[in-house]
Amino acid sequence: VFLALGLASAASRIFIGMHWPVDVLAGAAGGCVCVLIGVWLTDRMPNRAIRVCAWIVLPICLIAAVLVAAGHPASYPAAQPWMRAAGIGALAVFLLPMLRDRLARRT
Repeated sequence: VFLALGLASAASRIFIGMHWPVDVLAGAAGGCVCVLIGVWLTDRMPNRAIRVCAWIVLPICLIAAVLVAAGHPASYPAAQPWMRAAGIGALAVFLLPMLRDRLARRT
């Protein structure tokens, strides 16, 4: 599902003329490299170090999701609803597991 969404997003950027195909391919390659580095590092880090990194990275991601959900001035106003939806979706992905865990602890 995420791969299909990524491909659709990449195709839409090319279709509306916001990026050249080579830009989209370079971004996809950079994203793949980041994933590979992240998996490689996670396999080699002790659990405590992973938890410390999570406490640093997750709040930064949460702040970014809030900013995207709130919207910002853009030269492409038609993208605003989609950006807000992406930000709200990111917030939901971040917060729902925490809420579910908190509710499970109460019972």
